[in-house]
Amino acid sequence: GYTEGALAGDHAGDKDVFVMRIDTDGGVIWQQQFGGEGLDWTQGVDVDADGGVVLAGSTETASDGGRDLLVLAYDAEGQQRWTTRVGTDANDAVFEIRVRDGSIVATGNTAGDFGNPAGDRDAILVHLDLDGEVLAIEQFGTAEVDDLTGLDIAPNGTIVYSGYTSGTLAGDTAGGTDIFIGTMPGGPMIG
Repeated sequence: GYTEGALAGDHAGDKDVFVMRIDTDGGVIWQQQFGGEGLDWTQGVDVDADGGVVLAGSTETASDGGRDLLVLAYDAEGQQRWTTRVGTDANDAVFEIRVRDGSIVATGNTAGDFGNPAGDRDAILVHLDLDGEVLAIEQFGTAEVDDLTGLDIAPNGTIVYSGYTSGTLAGDTAGGTDIFIGTMPGGPMIG
């Protein structure tokens, strides 16, 4: 999540990322605050095989323009392992994140160009390795607004995502904004 105050350290700016690990009785094991002078927030979280956490969000701090997508990793003791910021000259964000079988996948949106711009705001799937290196960013959408907001990975590795569109991705539109659900085999679709 995020805070506009000082919960686990000094407040650095607009909003700071805040993450806390608690035990089964609700006691705080550790908590961390991360940010710069701009807006920094996270929304999605997942736990890796070692008990660490990976967070998905967006940042204006040291961005390439607008907001950049932000992925952070902390180990099981609350020490920051790595930070990945990637962006275009427009607003970019990731909302959900999953760690499975040695890789990380996140869903989000961009108003910029990661290689396949389609319109106003496009859906993105971001693939990273366990060290935070971006393996691929898949961008797709319509001429309208398209966001990927949900994510899971099936036991067989199939990526299942959901989102919404103001355009027509496939089939008929019901008008206004429609939801959509999609799947793809595990791993990035490169090539």
